[in-house]
Amino acid sequence: IIAAPPACNPDCDKPHAAAMAAAVKAQADAFEAGNPMAHVVRLAYAGHAIFRSNEADVLREMNAFLAGLP
Repeated sequence: IIAAPPACNPDCDKPHAAAMAAAVKAQADAFEAGNPMAHVVRLAYAGHAIFRSNEADVLREMNAFLAGLP
């Protein structure tokens, strides 16, 4: 589970925020490409502590994953 694009505070329009978003996207894409069995969940604009900023989304995705285990 990854925040992609990540949350940005008052600096969303700054070049470093765009660079960070691109780097996070590239990291998630590379992980997904290198792990074809993985299920990568991207939550837009979630905070660094994603389990806090998007608690319901994290719980839903974790419960779905766990329900699919044998």
